[in-house]
Amino acid sequence: MLRSLVGSEMCIRDSTNATAVRVILCYQTPYSGWVWVPSPAYFQIYPTNPSYYELPVSTDVYGTQHVVLSFSKETTGTSLTSLDEFKVVVRGSGENGFDCNESATLAPSAFVAAGTTTSDVSTRKACSSAYLPSTADPTVAATWTVCYKKNTGAWAEVPYRASSTATAQYGPLNVKPLPFSGYTTTIASPRVFQEFTINYAANLAATYNSEIVYQIGFVQQSTLTICDLAASNYSMVQPIAFDVATTGASVNIPEVAVGMSGSYYPLINIIAGPTSYFPAPGTSLVMLNSPVTIAACSPCSYTPTYSYPESTHQMDLFAGGVPLDPINDRIKIVPADEKSFNTCNDATNSRGAFAGQVLRTLSSVSTTSQTSFTVVVPTEPTDLSTVGGFFFGDYYVCYQLSTTVSGRAAYAAVGDATGAPQLFSVVPFMPKALTSCPVEPYTYGQTFTLNFTKDGNSATHPGTFDSTDQFFVMPATAGTCNANSLSATSTYGVFSDTNSIGWATFDITFPYSLDIAASSYTFCYKTVQSNVFAAVLQADVNPEQPRTLATLPRIVPIDVSGVLIELNGTNLKNTDDIFIIDMASGQTCFETCRTALISPSEFTNPPSTTFGYSLDFSLVPTSVRVTLNEAIHQEVILGVCYRQEDSNLHRLRDTIRVGPPNPQNWTTNFVPRVGTQPTITFAGEGLSSLDTSKLVPLTSTCSSGPVTTTNAYVTSNTTTSDFTSNLEGTTANTQYRVCYSFGGNWWVEVAPLMTVFPNPIASYTPPNTRMIGRATEVTFPDFNITTHPELSTADEAKVVCGTCSCFTSTAIATPYGSTTSSVPTAAVGPFIRMGLNESAYTVCYRISDSGFAKIGASFSTVATQPAAATLVPATAYKGQRLQFTLTSS
Repeated sequence: MLRSLVGSEMCIRDSTNATAVRVILCYQTPYSGWVWVPSPAYFQIYPTNPSYYELPVSTDVYGTQHVVLSFSKETTGTSLTSLDEFKVVVRGSGENGFDCNESATLAPSAFVAAGTTTSDVSTRKACSSAYLPSTADPTVAATWTVCYKKNTGAWAEVPYRASSTATAQYGPLNVKPLPFSGYTTTIASPRVFQEFTINYAANLAATYNSEIVYQIGFVQQSTLTICDLAASNYSMVQPIAFDVATTGASVNIPEVAVGMSGSYYPLINIIAGPTSYFPAPGTSLVMLNSPVTIAACSPCSYTPTYSYPESTHQMDLFAGGVPLDPINDRIKIVPADEKSFNTCNDATNSRGAFAGQVLRTLSSVSTTSQTSFTVVVPTEPTDLSTVGGFFFGDYYVCYQLSTTVSGRAAYAAVGDATGAPQLFSVVPFMPKALTSCPVEPYTYGQTFTLNFTKDGNSATHPGTFDSTDQFFVMPATAGTCNANSLSATSTYGVFSDTNSIGWATFDITFPYSLDIAASSYTFCYKTVQSNVFAAVLQADVNPEQPRTLATLPRIVPIDVSGVLIELNGTNLKNTDDIFIIDMASGQTCFETCRTALISPSEFTNPPSTTFGYSLDFSLVPTSVRVTLNEAIHQEVILGVCYRQEDSNLHRLRDTIRVGPPNPQNWTTNFVPRVGTQPTITFAGEGLSSLDTSKLVPLTSTCSSGPVTTTNAYVTSNTTTSDFTSNLEGTTANTQYRVCYSFGGNWWVEVAPLMTVFPNPIASYTPPNTRMIGRATEVTFPDFNITTHPELSTADEAKVVCGTCSCFTSTAIATPYGSTTSSVPTAAVGPFIRMGLNESAYTVCYRISDSGFAKIGASFSTVATQPAAATLVPATAYKGQRLQFTLTSS
């Protein structure tokens, strides 16, 4: 039976079955019976449209919970459209029990356009319209009616379907009071990133003790309504840490940390099943109407933000909203590989590079606005289990404000108001790789451009390159890459360029070396943030090519042409480039891959404007010869620049020296006299045992003509060389040229000329009969100090064997007498009386300022006469007459 609403309006409420029915309208007034209304003859009543609505939660919702109502049409009829309307009204507020009319009281809710609409499903959202703090009391239960109006129809109540297997039923939408009347926190005003506990359990309404907090978020707007939640018209702050038990004594007591300061309303999800602790967009959340205040960070940042093993740094932390204590504050550095900050307040702190450490301030440099700590990163452990399996990676810097102020004892991760804590990273040494140009092999004397990189980790490795980074190479035998390795054997690279993040470029000229084989070198790099050098590479450095440069002579004399330069090495080619430069001119052979090929200005041989030389590649790949076709007219040092295929131009280690004659001079160990053998000592550079020397007459040159004497090599080093010169064939009071050859290939005359002085002792007087076994006397008739003042009482004479040299032999032994003599007086020359027992003898005389010389010809002896005697009787006795028979030889 229908009831009149207003005037002639009436409300018809049919069952929720899906069958259309045809009805007629009968009308009765208080004054008459029932009368059929003939026009229209009947009405067609279709099934409910929408057929029902559903909720993502249980039948009941909470006062500050936003819910999504999903309207569905399962029967024939007009489709649902985005132009359709819906509203939620206070149940029972309509006229005559019909809530879905224009006069019904709207529930404290707002309506939002459909999220999605198809012909059969339309999604709408309902939310509390009261501001929080609310003037309405969300703790009071209420009942609402859900109404829907098609674009071309009138308002109608929509039945509710609890599940896909349930039957839709008309009934109220029950709104329950909040499950938690409030909460408490362990810290009244926790700092950003500081863990605190929210205790809902103590305020759980007894009738809802089955509810559990599964997820939590925070919103900051002071005028935020639950309708904003429904519209996703808000920015929810995700907690950076959340840990809650769903069973046991700790249920509904989550530990949480927030990364942004401000006053926040907690939003909780009490629907079981989430896989993360932060609600996803669209989750049906319950807002609590009591805010929690998150204090500003303090400290808010620090430097540095990363380090390497074996490094020590001063870490500076900068204050935020709360002053720091330069004496009593503390920090811990803990691994950041957990989802929460529980490790910040873990008493054991047993993992990572800083396990067990609580660092104290450097009070001498700390203030209330900045505190400083010494952070020591240890050596990477060989066994990670000793540091709990964690070494390289990200760490939280946990800061404890002074415990002298109540509520500040808990550690908080350091970070600013961006919503994420700052991370301190312990990272492997960088760089990890390099490329070179030219490509390997590395070569002594040549410049290589080395590009250092992070080996593909540039996106994750926080390290940066800097123009103050240092790089050097050292022999691998010198030890490890550390400051103690910097020595004369180390060679620094020269910084070239960097993009800071991914690479740095250095130029390095490998040191010259006399090694004839490759040597292993260690490449050491230190970033500006690191305290130590780290080995990047160990590689061989090969001998320079060409390996040697030799000139004949070693020092090229001024005004001499035709000098030969020989370059020796391996893999030399006739396409190689050669340039000869004046080392004092400022010309360089320095060439890198970053510069164009250069052609240095060559030596011009002033006062000439050109310098001629010829190249001979006939001996490649082992040798290239350069002949200087012109004489050079000044002292100069020339360098040879050489470029092989696929290599940079570089200057060879050896240079060409053009200078004064070499050797520069000569001296003798005594006055050179006819017949003597003085030692000539040459002084110069690059002298060796391969060199030779000779005397030639003035009518000859050192390179052509007769030779007076070829000197005999004695000894040498690089600056002196000794030769003996036999002057037996020379002429007294005559000058000779002294000549020297380097390696026997090039002759130079060494000044001054040598004058050979006379020897006035030209003869000796032996006895007429020189018989073995007899005594003989040797005198020197030429000895006369008056006529030959060079003679003196310091002279001496000696007799040596007939085949012996006066220059090297000592006096021969004699049966009696002496084979040597000095000068007894100025009036009497040397006198030798000796017994003869050799077949021949040579007489030698030495003037005091000179050496021994052979005097005259050697003399020989004759056999003893008689040579033998026979005794009769053979056995003789005293008193007996004896007979001797003498015979000659």
